[in-house]
Amino acid sequence: MPCKIEPFKSRVLYKIYYSTDC
Repeated sequence: MPCKIEPFKSRVLYKIYYSTDC
């Protein structure tokens, strides 16, 4: 899980950011 990632409205960014580790 990412360190500091806020929930984005875009599902694409949301998926990408939450798929990337810190």
